[in-house]
Amino acid sequence: MALLLVIALLFLTGTMVDAGSNITNCDELLGNNTCKQIICIQSPCNMMCGLTKVYDVCDQICYAIKCDTVQCSASQSCDQICVANKCSSLTCDSKNCSQHCQGKDCGIMTCPKHVNNCAQSSGNGTMICEANQCTQSCSVGDCNMACHVGVKSCTQVTVGDAAAVECDGDVCQQFCYRGKCSLTCSLNVKTESCEQTCAGEECESMTCDSKNCTQTCGSADCGVMKCLKNVTSCQQSSSNTTMICEADQCTQQCVDGGCNMACPVGVKNCTQVGVEGVAAMECDGDVCQQICSGAKCNMTCLPNSKECHQICHGEKCLIKCDAEKCKLDCPGGRCTVIKSSTTSEPTVKSGARTERRNINLQSIASVAFGLILELLVFM
Repeated sequence: MALLLVIALLFLTGTMVDAGSNITNCDELLGNNTCKQIICIQSPCNMMCGLTKVYDVCDQICYAIKCDTVQCSASQSCDQICVANKCSSLTCDSKNCSQHCQGKDCGIMTCPKHVNNCAQSSGNGTMICEANQCTQSCSVGDCNMACHVGVKSCTQVTVGDAAAVECDGDVCQQFCYRGKCSLTCSLNVKTESCEQTCAGEECESMTCDSKNCTQTCGSADCGVMKCLKNVTSCQQSSSNTTMICEADQCTQQCVDGGCNMACPVGVKNCTQVGVEGVAAMECDGDVCQQICSGAKCNMTCLPNSKECHQICHGEKCLIKCDAEKCKLDCPGGRCTVIKSSTTSEPTVKSGARTERRNINLQSIASVAFGLILELLVFM
């Protein structure tokens, strides 16, 4: 009722934006420093503010089916609110820029380098941001965000259907509470940290080349996490997931489902912790460690590995070790050792049943004989 009264008053006073006139300037001035386009209910709804005349603040409230282009160069702030359906685009060169789309689509929001804060709240929306602080909140549909070099903080929060972030800023964060999400932190050596948190359906992927990379999915699926060579620390906590890690320090915690981890040559420390489900790792790094508390675990250490260590408290564990030094702690559960003829016998500390399988064909007879003796004991 209040909105209808405002519209009626504006219509009577002649301050409502007319579709045919395509007014792009102010329809309300608050002093000499604030320009407002209060209510536009019929397209086109364009606004060019602060381009030729200096304003501190430029605001647009648009009720049309489509709110067209806003270009703003106010000295302090620029705000666009699209109520009914779609914002086409907002280009903001102010200190503080915000776009709120209460309908479905926010279009494209662009903030250049000397903007302090750039914020978009939308359904379907795209943000291209070079500001100091960049934030995108996505409620429905698909959202995309790109943060360039020089951005200090880049954050996306989504409960929509799908969301993607490409970040080359200092700190990159994605919080995904519903839908499928992907995060890429690219080749900027100044990027300090890259973090993805998923509590929804699935994080499809995370590719990280920053100094510190973290992916947390809890009981949700984490998809594939890739950490490249420049990374110092790469950490993942998830259910069904895969980690491919070339960082100095690689850590994967598997809380449920099936988890896979691969650490190639060059990794200093590679650790997998299996809490529940099935955990498998293949390691060719310097130091490889697998800790199984309640999961079924498989561990393979390749010849370039210096040290390979499996600690098994779980139901069933298997280790195949071609490293320089192999070690197995099996205080609980059932452990199986598969060793090749090129490596020495693993050092075994066991309080439970431990099996050894030698893939050297020349020792098949002795293994068979041992199995026969074991059967005789049980008879």
